[in-house]
This record gives sequence, C-alpha cells and structure tokens, in this order.
Amino acid sequence: MSPGSIPSACLRAGFRLRAALVVLCLAAAPFLAAAQQGAQSADTTLWERLQRAAWVVQGAKRPAHLIYVIADANCPYCHDLWLSLRPRYAQGLQVRYVMVGILTGDSPGKAAAIMEARNPSLAMDRNETQWARLPDDLGGGIPPLQGPKPATMAALRAHEQLMHDLGVHGTPALIYRSADHVLHVLRSAPDPAKLKTIVDAAAPN
Repeated sequence: MSPGSIPSACLRAGFRLRAALVVLCLAAAPFLAAAQQGAQSADTTLWERLQRAAWVVQGAKRPAHLIYVIADANCPYCHDLWLSLRPRYAQGLQVRYVMVGILTGDSPGKAAAIMEARNPSLAMDRNETQWARLPDDLGGGIPPLQGPKPATMAALRAHEQLMHDLGVHGTPALIYRSADHVLHVLRSAPDPAKLKTIVDAAAPN
C-alpha cells in the first residue's frame, strides 16, 4: 500500500502515537537519570565502606591497580585466588583482603589471628603457605586465635554485612573500580586466564 492510499485518520493516529511516545520518553528521562544517580551514589557508599574496612593489605605500596577481596581463611577458592594474585604484585597490584568468618567454626578465629597479628600481611602469608597443614584441618594454616578482641569480632560482623550489601553470598568475591569509577563486583574467583585483564582494568583508587 502506497503512502497516498493510507487513510488520513490512520496517519493522524500514527502521528499522535509517536507524539505520545516522545512525551513519555521525555517524562521518563528525569526518573531514569535519578535512578542512575542513585545507583552511582550507592556504589560510592559501598566503595567508601570497603575503604574503611579492617582489611589486610598485600602487594604494591603505591598501587597502580587496587582490588579488594572478600575472603575466608578456610576457603579453598580464596587460597587459589591468593596464589594467582601474588605474581601480579610486581606489576603494581595492591590487594586488600576483607576477612569474614563464615565457612567453618574456626573461621572467625583464624580471621582474628590474621587481623590481630603484629604484621597481618605476614600472618596472611602463613595462613596460605601452610594451607591444610594443621592437624585434622583441611583449611587455612594459621591456628585460630582464642578470645579475639570485641573490636575484631565487630569488624568481622561489619565485613559480613558489607558482603551481603554488595550482593555477595560466598567467598571469594573480588571488587574493584575501573578508571571511570564504575564499581565491579565479581562474585566468584575469575578464571586465571582473565585475571590479567581484570587487574589491568582496576584503577588505583
């Protein structure tokens, strides 16, 4: 059917429909912008909470790339990720481990042993390099701390809440911001082949 054969009433109806759609799109734009700003604000808040967490730092002192990892001292996948990340330290990577104690009964004690150590980074190394070497223990290799400080236990609870607020329900989780300050949350250990791409994309702050 040629345009000339289309009834004028149909054409007018089509014009009105298009006009209505334009009006709807224009009306929705402020709400979409507000939703986007709200999401960005939520991401900023979560990032700030990560920055204030009682993390254990490893890697470069002046990072070219920064990654947070939510980890349990008894998590075998966290152990594998720890091994995979270490070679990246020489490339300017800094990793901040946010410890939680959720997997086993002695996970909080092992997390506390790392967090309360005189040198938490060395304690983290001990947990990983002595992996599965404790008697009757297939998890982290640092003995659990008996009687952790109340502040440490409060920090572990705060870390667990932050974990849930990030939409993470297991360990490990890897969080970073790209150069455009977009928050990225990986809810499982990435494939080692993809790790270089992730590290390269992570901004230093």
